[in-house]
Order: sequence, then structure tokens, then C-alpha cells
Amino acid sequence: MNRRAFLRIDPAAAGPEDPIAHWARQAPPLLRVAPERERGLVHRLLRAAPPTPPAAAKNGTAGPRPLGIAAGLEPYAAPLDRRHAVHLLRRTGFDAAPAEVDALLGMEAGDAVDALVDAALVPPVPMPPDWVDEGVPRSQDAQQTYFMDRNPEWLMEYYATLMRQLYYGGLREKMTLFWHNHFVTEIDAYLIAPYAYRYVETLRTHALGNFKDFVHAIGIDSAMLLYLNGVQNAAGAPNENYARELLELFTMGPEDGQGTPNYTQQDIEEIARALTGWVLDERRLEAAFVPQRHDDGEKTIFGRTEAFGYDDVIDLLFEERPEQIAAFLCRKLYRAFIYEAPDEALVAELAQVMRANDFAIAPVVRALLKSAHFFDEQVIGAQVKSPVAMGTGLLRAAGTEPTDEQFLLLFFVAFILEQRLLSPPNVAGWEGHHAWINTSTLPTRWLAGQFVLFGDDGQFPSLDLVPASEALLQGPAAGLDPGDPASVFTLATLLAEHLLPVPLDTLDLSPPSDGFAGDLEGFPIPDAVLDGPQHTIDLAKIFLLGVIPWYEWTLYRAEAPLALLLYARYLTQLPEFQLT
Repeated sequence: MNRRAFLRIDPAAAGPEDPIAHWARQAPPLLRVAPERERGLVHRLLRAAPPTPPAAAKNGTAGPRPLGIAAGLEPYAAPLDRRHAVHLLRRTGFDAAPAEVDALLGMEAGDAVDALVDAALVPPVPMPPDWVDEGVPRSQDAQQTYFMDRNPEWLMEYYATLMRQLYYGGLREKMTLFWHNHFVTEIDAYLIAPYAYRYVETLRTHALGNFKDFVHAIGIDSAMLLYLNGVQNAAGAPNENYARELLELFTMGPEDGQGTPNYTQQDIEEIARALTGWVLDERRLEAAFVPQRHDDGEKTIFGRTEAFGYDDVIDLLFEERPEQIAAFLCRKLYRAFIYEAPDEALVAELAQVMRANDFAIAPVVRALLKSAHFFDEQVIGAQVKSPVAMGTGLLRAAGTEPTDEQFLLLFFVAFILEQRLLSPPNVAGWEGHHAWINTSTLPTRWLAGQFVLFGDDGQFPSLDLVPASEALLQGPAAGLDPGDPASVFTLATLLAEHLLPVPLDTLDLSPPSDGFAGDLEGFPIPDAVLDGPQHTIDLAKIFLLGVIPWYEWTLYRAEAPLALLLYARYLTQLPEFQLT
């Protein structure tokens, strides 16, 4: 694929009299952000996090502090308006087309959440790829050569498939990505495409199921056995890698909320002995238990002594450390759906829900998403988008049907922005939140967004934003005729609300100093616009760029597709676009 450059408009190519070329010629001064402003824009973006508490700063543990939201898990009572409907869809997926937002307007939050969770619990079974059962040949022959030659092609195909599933899968796939960053594996450790497929299917199958069953399944997943050396864990030569991460990163963390250690080094060593005996059958692409490799002697774990095996360890964890596991997991779910700094009181409430439901995940997610806490104004726009969310969300907001090439483009956009699917940087996963943004990555994000919007020299088409704009104007929020010139004032505002999570009156806009083009004496700006918020006028100026008179605007004129793309590029270069 051609990844050599992002969009470069060549106005001269269309001829000096072409109005579209003229339009493009006017755009760059407004739409480019001067390099010297980048640092200030990063700081402005990071205002999403409240100041670091003095105690944390003194101890060298700088980071965001909890938002201080008074509301808890009590249900959010108001019917969903557009702002809160978009918030729900952004946090449970990756943005949404206008029609998806309209479908939630006026619904009770609880009903909307139930619909989203219910859909995620009954997922369509993705069609497996043709190569899914291609076992790894053992002999050095033509069959092995065929396999190794095809494996890179299969992986590239699967990357596009992953992006397609993230695009269409809603909450189910959002949770699959969450678990990918929890039960981490790296493709470089196992290399084989069929293992990658099985690993993701394990995440997807258990994404909203029972966490205890999930822990049991992931430990004997092929990719995990290879990544954390489970296949090397044998009687007489135990390997502690998986046992350590099982406790530290996958179930309970090193300490509880009061700073008391959750386990000892001896617990890790004894758990490693209990987990011995598992290998991979590379022909059948699945784990196999070999009794001769298992240490069947007595082990002492959490003060209990028995001849523990694999199943026993999982039972033991949830019997001896249920409070710690529930709190640890609910803290991570809070970060995923609410904000980076957990509210410990709410985490405790969620942990009670988890324990009351025998570690089922779906009831916890329902309770959190239905809560007044989730819909609090401080939560909206308080997270930094991941690279996957940024690229995928931009296409979803357009309501487009991406091509296979565009799905692969989304993978590469995330890749260059340091979120390579199937390969987090280490077993702790992507750090996320503010780690996604700095003075180097923010300009790259602008370029990536521009590439998603405009495509390239033909392999990736530019986005058609006309249908989404038409849907916004004709939808319940406006009910306007897209052919009415005055609709341009509403359209500029609706598009900004659709793409940005913050109130528009908080934006630092830079409208062109020339203002509106044309005969404003003969065709004055409507009084309803002049009497409205200043941002409505400023956004319309930015949209029209002082080139097309407002009274000549229509969504169906020749310049409209490019005008929409240029305006979307401006919006995606605002710091607030990076928030969700």
C-alpha cells in the first residue's frame, strides 16, 4: 500500500478558473497550525486532567486526580439528549453516525444501555478466515515453506479484519480491545496467524462473560502459553513468568487498597509449579496437558497446602482473594469507561456488584454505564482518544461503509501512532490517556486524521461527508432543508458538536478576519444567527472561509464535498478533537 505521504492539495492541477481549486487555495493558512503553537495546544489538551494533588507531586507520582463527582451508581434519570447519547456511543464504541445517535434520543439511559449490552452479549459469529485451521508443519519441506510464505499475508488480512470488527462491533469489540490491553500478548512472541485468531476469539468470547471463566481460558490460550513461557513450565524446572503476571497484572495487583500485599514471592513460585504440564499441539493449534510434565507434589499457596493443579489455582484465587480481584478489575473498568484516576468509592460499589454476580462482567458494565456518575458533565470529554479510537471514530462519525483498503489504512494509522494491534509494548499494555499525546505525537495525529479524511492518490478514497451532513440537518436536532442557504450556520455547528466532545462555547476558535464573502447588505446574516451564540457565527466563517457567500450555499453545490473535508480537517486539528 502507498503510505508515502499524507494529502497534498495541488490547486493548480485543476486550472485557475476551477472554483474547487480556488477553494483549496484559500484553505491552508487557516487550517495549518504553526509549529510554535504545538506545545501550547498540547498543554491545553491535557487540561482534561485536573491538577496533580500536592501529596502525589511531592512523592514523585505525578498523575491525574479523581474528578470529584458527587453522583454514584444511582441511575441517570434524564432522557438522553444528543450530547449524552453521543457520549454513551463514544465510550461504548468508537463514535457514531448521525442515525445511530438519533436512534437513542429521548430514550431512558437504562434502556439504551441495556440495548447496547444485550447486543454485545449475542454477537454474530464472525466468519473465520480460510487459514484458521492451518497447523504449523513440523518438517522442513514444501508444506512448511508454503505455511511460512503465506503467514505474513494472513496476518495482514487479519489486521484489516480486526479493524472491520472494531468498526462494526460496538461494545463487544470495545471490550475485546480492552481485554487485549489487559491479558496482553505480543505477536512477535508467537508469530502464527491462526494463534492470533484464536487469541482474539478468546477475548471476544469472554468479553462480557464470567471473569473467573475468562482467567481459566486465557491461561491455556496458545498465544499466552507462548508469550509468557507457559510451554516451558515443567516439573523440576518451573517458569514463573505467567504465575507472576497472573497475580500482578491479570487478577489482583501487588497490593490491596490499603497497601497490604496480596501475595508473596513464595505464592508465585508455588503457583508456577501448579501450572506446569501444558504444551502446544502445533498441528491442532491448541493446548495439551502432558501429565509427565506436571509437578503433582504438594504446594502451599495463600497459606493452604494441597497438590494444586491448573483448575485448583483458578478456584483458589477467587476463593482467597475475591475482594482484591473485584476491586482490581473494577478499577480498570472505571479507567476504561470513565476517567484515568479512579473514584475509589465508586470502585468499591462496582466491586460489590461484581461479587454479588459471581464475577460476571456484564452486570458491572450495565451498572456503570447506567449511572449518574457516568453521565456527569465532568466525564464527557475527559479521556484522550487512543489511536484506534481516533481513526476508527472519524470514519464512523461520517457514517461511511469503509473498503478493505480503508480498514487496513486504519490499522496503519494506529500503527504509526504507536498502537499496533496484537503487539502492545510490554506485558503491562499501552499506558494510554496522556501517554498518547505529546508535542511529537499531536502533529502526527493531525496528519493521520488528514489522511483518513482525504485518502491518498487513489488507493484510499476521501470521505464523503455529504450524507452525514444531510442526516444532521434533516434529523430531529434541526429538521432543516439541506438546500436552504441559511442551513450553513446550523450545519457548521452540528458538525462541530458531532465531532467534538466539549461545549462549543469553550473552544478557542480562529475565524478568518475577512469574515463573510458577498453582498451582506443585500443578503444580511439572519437575525436568529446574529442573536445566537458567537461560536455559531465563528464556525460558519471558518466553514465558508470567506470564499462562498452564505446565501449561495447549498449542500448540493459542487464545492460542498471539499468544503466539508476542509472544515472537518480544521475541527480535527483542534485539541478538543483528541478527547472523548
